[in-house]
Amino acid sequence: MKSSRLETKIPPLREIPLNTRPLTKRAVTWSCDGELAVAADDSVHVFVPLFPDPSDDDEAIADEDIDDSNEDGTDEEDDNNVDLRPAFLRRKRRKVTRRQAQFASGHRQILVSHPRLNPKVNRELFEVAGLPFPFGDRGGGGAKRERGSDGESEVDSVVEAEDDQEDGAWVGEETLDDETTWGAGKGVISSAGSTLNHVVSIAWSPSGLGRNRRPILTVLTSAGYIGFYGDSASAAKTGGGFSSVGRDDGTLKQRDLSSWGILFGAGERLIVPGQQTDVSEKVTSIAWAREIATGQALLAYVNDDQEVAVLSIQSISTAVEDHTGASREKTLWLVQEVARFKAQGPHPESNSWDSDWSPCGTCFGLRWSPWLSSQDSKSCILSYIDKNYIGFRKITLQTPWARGTDPQIVVDTSDANGKCLHLSTDGFVEFEDAIWAKGQSKVVRGLIVTGFHVKPFEVSITGPQPSPFQQGPHSTKECGTAYLDAAVDRPSTNPIVDIIIHPPDMMRPSATPTYTLIRLSATSTNHDWFQTNATLPDFSSHMGSSEAKPQWAIDLEQKLAVLVPADAHMRHTAGEDDDSDADSVVSGKGPADSADELSDGEDDMDIEKAVQVPEVHPTRFRLHGVTSAPGGKATAVLVSAHSTQTPDRIGWWGLRSVLLFGSVERPKRRGNQDDQTMSPSLLRLTTEGRMLNWMYGAGPEVEGVTTGTENESQPANGANTGTKEMFRDAIASQRCDLCAEEMAISSGPDSHQGMSVCRKGHFWSTCAASGLAIQAPGISHTCGVCGVRTLKVEELLRRAPGLEENIKEELTADVCGNCGGKFVD
Repeated sequence: MKSSRLETKIPPLREIPLNTRPLTKRAVTWSCDGELAVAADDSVHVFVPLFPDPSDDDEAIADEDIDDSNEDGTDEEDDNNVDLRPAFLRRKRRKVTRRQAQFASGHRQILVSHPRLNPKVNRELFEVAGLPFPFGDRGGGGAKRERGSDGESEVDSVVEAEDDQEDGAWVGEETLDDETTWGAGKGVISSAGSTLNHVVSIAWSPSGLGRNRRPILTVLTSAGYIGFYGDSASAAKTGGGFSSVGRDDGTLKQRDLSSWGILFGAGERLIVPGQQTDVSEKVTSIAWAREIATGQALLAYVNDDQEVAVLSIQSISTAVEDHTGASREKTLWLVQEVARFKAQGPHPESNSWDSDWSPCGTCFGLRWSPWLSSQDSKSCILSYIDKNYIGFRKITLQTPWARGTDPQIVVDTSDANGKCLHLSTDGFVEFEDAIWAKGQSKVVRGLIVTGFHVKPFEVSITGPQPSPFQQGPHSTKECGTAYLDAAVDRPSTNPIVDIIIHPPDMMRPSATPTYTLIRLSATSTNHDWFQTNATLPDFSSHMGSSEAKPQWAIDLEQKLAVLVPADAHMRHTAGEDDDSDADSVVSGKGPADSADELSDGEDDMDIEKAVQVPEVHPTRFRLHGVTSAPGGKATAVLVSAHSTQTPDRIGWWGLRSVLLFGSVERPKRRGNQDDQTMSPSLLRLTTEGRMLNWMYGAGPEVEGVTTGTENESQPANGANTGTKEMFRDAIASQRCDLCAEEMAISSGPDSHQGMSVCRKGHFWSTCAASGLAIQAPGISHTCGVCGVRTLKVEELLRRAPGLEENIKEELTADVCGNCGGKFVD
């Protein structure tokens, strides 16, 4: 069975130690394609997942076929059974002794704090929009004053960063010189400038936005600007972006992040088209809207003046010629501010001299709900946070949204609903990924984290609201949110750090969304650091368990329960000498003196009393964030260990943290009883997301990867029905480029299946979308999930010139024709 062979090659989930530690909460996030981003103090780690190779059939049975006496793990050649296949088809069978971890070893660490981004990174945005760049050649005032002989002349200069990827610089990056200081926003300190520029929050875009339909990463820093990172235009030019070295652990060739670069920026003085050029605003929170269409997305951010701006972001791939005349692919970015509104609640501003004043602010104050589609529009709810208030503003997008044009956005003039709550710092909102019908209304649900407590809510997108709210201006005393209501909310001193909402069961809806949360501190005396209302065994580490608890929570509980002698922990000693050392510490004498006293006949009971010391729990943990993989089953948490007995006196060079994982155990197969129906939430996942859910979330099979396609004449999730039939004449007329003989699809042994072979035995790879033979390098793409190659559209047009209209209508150029996965080259 194809699926069972792949299961033996799934890379195991192992903890990942990091030599960094974040300064913010919600510091880890999983993308829709399985890339894992982890925030540090001044950088971001990005990990790329590894997928098992479905074509490497020999790996699954290598251990059975290899003689145990053959220690090097290779087969001896049999003179009577010589492999006559071409060299590129011959594969040595080897014994795999080491399993690769779940992520590629060559992850990327993005340095974002220094040097600062120069506004010139947005020059191309204005060129594409046909607008003049606001800062001209100066790059946004990155001016360094140099005094002449008269002491009054000034020379403007901008220092551009070197292309040094080892030190965190990027291809095409332009940064400011060290003497330039910038200010942003209206704050007393931030408007004058800041010396710190640490990571505040990170977020992945929806699928389909970047090059090869991959998501891009946004990083918000304390300087008040957003950096957008992803595969840059230079990737196609240099040929980078994936590893060309074959792996020996049963996994596919995997892309790396060497082709990543800074795409553009927003906030501070990183102006985008459609914005005022005389405003330097400090961005405090960001949020991506749910997926809209391929190459189109919406991003919202809020500044420190409580203004919410909505940016439309589009990517368009085009072919350009370089200086040598060769054609290469280039991604053009169309970024435009399309809406801006004041996000202000009903509570008046207060100052720190007010007796009822309490701090309230957040870096995670924006969140988009799922889209509700109608005949000519899409609608959603955008939540924002103000002083003790959560507002829900309805936003409507007119459809269809033509590629390359600005979207038609309608923002309601007032909030559709709102909720007054007592909020501490860093409160946030999470929406459930579902839309429910309640009477005449379509509602979305979610959870509000007030800082220490969780509050469920419901908001209607269409129809009457489930609960009214007080719209007019009023004080926090009138709505009772000036202070925490101790009668309703149990007091807690352990703030909530992060929360994840599990995918809902649409057939069996729950009263409130199913969630899992973590709090800041985990010690042996507090038991609220991990909380969940999940009762389904699907979220548990072990199938059939009555308690839904991931493996990382079990591991932390076991480490928190460890007890050691207090003096042994203080001296960091262990082994056979612990008892003698403890005797010396307690008695104040050396080992020799203790031995003399024992020889003099001291009472054994008194000695036992003297050496007894209290036991302590040596370790506590600080939790920095939790995230769930696509599908919502596998989870990851970022923690750092600390001593309970001694204070931390470690500089930046000694900071440590670790990523822990939890997965769902795959149930044993019983014939075809393990088949699972695809829920609506799983249907919306990308092929990479479904593959990750199959690997670590016990999810359903992935068509075209773990199983064959339902109809072998058509690719899964790629081209439409009958695409290979469309190329029937072209397949019949093709000839081998080496000998000019006729070609056909091989139906021989498993190692030859799917290959195009001529009469003289020349084997070629076969295009997954069309069935044509791939007989030249550089004319096809490789899928990062199933490893199958697909011809480029321009090559298909050349091979079948009479099918131009049908190819453009029925074939998708930027996804695999076999499984719908994304390309790595």
